[in-house]
Order: sequence, then C-alpha cells, then structure tokens
Amino acid sequence: MGAVAGSHSVMMVDAGNSPAHANAFIEALRPRGLSAPTYIALTHYHWDHIFGSINLESLLCASAETGERLREMSRLDWRDKSLDQRVEDGSEHDFVRSHMKAEMSNIERTKLKLRLPDITFSQKMVINLGEISCQLMWVGGDHTPDSTIVYIPEDGVVFLGDCIYSGFRAKGMIYTREKLFPLLDTLLGLDAEYFLPAHHSQPLTRAEMQKEANRLKAVGLAAIESRGVRSTAKSNLEKELGSPLEPSAEEELDAFLFGLKSA
Repeated sequence: MGAVAGSHSVMMVDAGNSPAHANAFIEALRPRGLSAPTYIALTHYHWDHIFGSINLESLLCASAETGERLREMSRLDWRDKSLDQRVEDGSEHDFVRSHMKAEMSNIERTKLKLRLPDITFSQKMVINLGEISCQLMWVGGDHTPDSTIVYIPEDGVVFLGDCIYSGFRAKGMIYTREKLFPLLDTLLGLDAEYFLPAHHSQPLTRAEMQKEANRLKAVGLAAIESRGVRSTAKSNLEKELGSPLEPSAEEELDAFLFGLKSA
C-alpha cells in the first residue's frame, strides 16, 4: 500500500486486505498532514489488495480487466464453508485461504460486499493530483493478466503491485519468458529511480531493480536452455552465478520449469 499526495488530492495505491488494514493506513496519513484519499488505484484484483476498499468513499480506479475480475469475485461467498470448498476443488489456493482467515473472521467475511471500480481504463490513465500526476498503466505479467503499475514521473517512483512476482497455479508457481522478460524491459524503460514491489520489505533503487531483472532473466534462460531438465538448469545457473542457489532462486527456477511444461 502507498499514498501519493498532490496539492489538492491524495491517491492511495491498493486498498489492503481488510477494512481494518485500510483504516490503519489512512490513520497513519493524518500525522503526515495528509487527508483521506480522493482516489484508490488498484494494481490488480487479488483479495489482499482490494478487500480494504469496501467501506471507503474514495473513487476506485482500476483497469477494465480488473473491473471484470472484481465483478466475478463479487458473486462469491467468502465464508469458511465456501472458501474451504473452493480450495478443495482447486479454484482457490490454500495459501490464500490461510491468510484470509488470519486477517478476517468468518463473521466479518459473511458481511463482505466487494466494491466495483468507479473509473476504469484499458491501457493507460493519468490522474492529476495537483502539481503531481499518477499514470496508471496496464502491464500484465505472469502473476495475473490484469496487473497495473502506478508511475509518478515527477518523483521517479513506480508502484509495481505484484506484477514481477510469479503466478499461482493449482499445481505450482509459474513464470514464463514470454510475459516476464518484456515486462521487465517495460519497467526499466521508465524514467524512474525507485521501484516499489508490493511484498518486498523496502523499495528497490534503479540499480537494484536492474540487478533483480538480470537475475530473473538468468534463471529463466537457464531453464529454457536446459530444455526443462532441472539438474542441468541448476548446475549451469550455479556456474554462472558462482555460488549455490538460494531457496528463493530455486523456487523461481521451478516456476520457469513449470512454465515450460505448461506452454
């Protein structure tokens, strides 16, 4: 979550995973002299980025595809019984269920009524907050096809949402060269000095983002050049990096290998 403050308006980036989460964030703005947000920009439709919006009066902005995903989600029952059933039949991930139950009680989820966007766009939309602008840009990616970034050119900052992360599948995580490599090039093509992935502990400088992109591409190419043979890919990658793979890199390698099998 984040906030962008102009001279007359504030934009909140993503709405958090519950009303309590969203309210805590907004309360943290007040000591900084910031008003409640006029706008909320959603980076994608996943529950941990949208559930906080349900009681807020801010204008909800999202891509048209995110809007369609929210429309589908608004028809779902989020109580324990229905959530458990969706995990059992493979339409929901156990990781999502466990975190959702930790954040919101069954009673709270019984009352959950999702909001649909007030403003949608197809490729790009610019909102002027007063002496500063927010560019909402659809970028897609493996994590989810509706991923949007929020680019603030005056500050050289980009909120990435989850766009650079792997996607969820019932049988594993997935990365593909076809989606990830062009996305990384698009992001680094922006005139930005700071990149904010939603689940990183801190922002990435441009140099750190470039390093991250190079590493992800190296992992992807190792998987491709091995023709899907994990032991070969891992060995070649460790030789290139000059060190054993960290657990996170092994997970990324497995995601690329799964992507090759799913092609």
